[in-house]
Amino acid sequence: MSRSWPAESASRGAQRWLVAAACGFLLLLCFGWMQTLLGSYDLETFTTTRGFGHPVLALEFVTGPAEVDEILGEGPSRASRRADLVAVQRADVWFPVFYGAFLFAVAWALRREGGGRVSVLALACAVLAVVADYGENALIATLLEAAEGAVSELAADSPVYLGLAVAARLKFGLLGLYGVLVAVALRRHGMLGRFAALAGQASFLAMAAAIVFPARVLEPASAVLGLFWFALLLLAVREAVRAQRQQSEAQSG
Repeated sequence: MSRSWPAESASRGAQRWLVAAACGFLLLLCFGWMQTLLGSYDLETFTTTRGFGHPVLALEFVTGPAEVDEILGEGPSRASRRADLVAVQRADVWFPVFYGAFLFAVAWALRREGGGRVSVLALACAVLAVVADYGENALIATLLEAAEGAVSELAADSPVYLGLAVAARLKFGLLGLYGVLVAVALRRHGMLGRFAALAGQASFLAMAAAIVFPARVLEPASAVLGLFWFALLLLAVREAVRAQRQQSEAQSG
């Protein structure tokens, strides 16, 4: 005997939110792995007068070869610093995959629950943010390759700097826009949904500020974005459990 429509609907809902939750936990594991890698490299000796607290963040917003040389420093330690940053960039290939999959899965689950056009736009934002992130990583790799010697060999008028400025700001802008779009659909998901919606709106404002004032705002803005993503993970777990319970009730009824 076939299952009733309510049971099938609850089953599909549970599967969608389970996928979102699984992607969220994978993202959390990837973030922890990245933090472990960052801790194993000699990044504390990097210096920059532009206000960035971390060389990886500073590289995302460099505007010329002098800033690259400032981040890498001079003397015998330059080569090891560059090697550490190259290793970090190679490891960063995985982070966009996991956060993109998580954000896509959440937006897809919301869309199937009546999220409407805003959820479709959020899906597009998740995909385009990952594309921009990979473009940014490729440009940073070009910068580091050109800085293998005592000074950066990339000309100050190289299009790489303009491309990096566009890619970095596009990535953060799309991630912020995702938050405000998803917030529209989250409000119908109880108190946790409203909290996640508020965090999504805050992430939009934080990313907008980071685009304009990256050196001052990027680190706290990233923390706000992380809070939003964690709220989405909690919501995905709760919705998966709720949908599973509804499926069991529909089958028993």
